[in-house]
Amino acid sequence: FLAVIGFVIVTVMVSLVTPKYVRRVSDLGTIKSFGFALLVGLATCLVAPFLMFMLAITVVGIYAAFVLGVAFLLTILVGGALVAYRLGRFMFSDKAGVFMTALVGALVLGVVGVVPVVGWLVVVLSVFIGVGMIVLGLKSEYAHDVVVAEMPAKKPRKAKQ
Repeated sequence: FLAVIGFVIVTVMVSLVTPKYVRRVSDLGTIKSFGFALLVGLATCLVAPFLMFMLAITVVGIYAAFVLGVAFLLTILVGGALVAYRLGRFMFSDKAGVFMTALVGALVLGVVGVVPVVGWLVVVLSVFIGVGMIVLGLKSEYAHDVVVAEMPAKKPRKAKQ
């Protein structure tokens, strides 16, 4: 019961603090890109712990592994909140405000997550999808900022007469 309340609080806080980011990234979890976000999240959740382990076995990488671990845990937490917000948007179809959308989505996801047989599957899938949405959101955000250096075009010389 306390986990559901904590999840609702985190979801509402994330949605109220960064509403534009939550709306933009939750659009990556639509029905069309649902499977792709799931695969990206699964790959990220498999690669990140391995990368943390590989960094931790080196003396220099221990601190980097710690920072990566904290970032990974925050990504899992925020990813669940993004999935809950997306669920709320699916239910309300942009008719409700950010607070109500996040609250209802988190309550529904939290209650379904408590169901004994199906709950763990819903929680795991929502974590994978949420992490995938965050990774895809970071990719799309930084893909537009790539600067490509190009050589200036040479101007044709005029022929002397």
